[in-house]
Amino acid sequence: MRRIVFLSSFALAFCICLAGEPPFKPGGNLGVEPPIGRLGYRIGTYLTIEGVRAEEGKVGVHTLLVDRIGDYKLKEPVGLWIANLELRPLRRYILSGYESGSWIGIPPGVPHEGPGPQAAWQFASHFIVTSVGTNETQSAK
Repeated sequence: MRRIVFLSSFALAFCICLAGEPPFKPGGNLGVEPPIGRLGYRIGTYLTIEGVRAEEGKVGVHTLLVDRIGDYKLKEPVGLWIANLELRPLRRYILSGYESGSWIGIPPGVPHEGPGPQAAWQFASHFIVTSVGTNETQSAK
C-alpha cells in the first residue's frame, strides 16, 4: 500500500513538473541580486570578522559569535556557522572571507515519506574562510 501511495505521488509530481512552459527562460540570467546575509552584507561580500567560538546552547565547533566586522563593533554578537574551519575554545578569531549559503530542508510540495526533515525549508548561511588569525584569550566570554 505504501508503495502504491509513493508511486502515485511520484507520478502526480512528475505530471505537475511537465505541466507547461517554465515561468522563466531556462538557462537565462535572472539578474537576481545576492540576498543579505546574517552579518548585514550581501552574500559574497569579502569581510574581516572577529569573535569567539560559541559554547552555550545547541552549537558545535563551527559556530562563531561574531562581535566585530572590520572596524565596526556589533552591539550584540551574531552566531554564524564557519563552514571550513573547526574552532577551538578560548581563542579569539580574526577571519577573512565571505558569507555564502544553501537551501536546507524539503521544499513545499515535494513528496516524501515519513515526518520530514528536522529543519524546515529555509536558507542557511555560513562563512567561507580565506585566511585565519587567532589570539588566545583568558575566557571565551
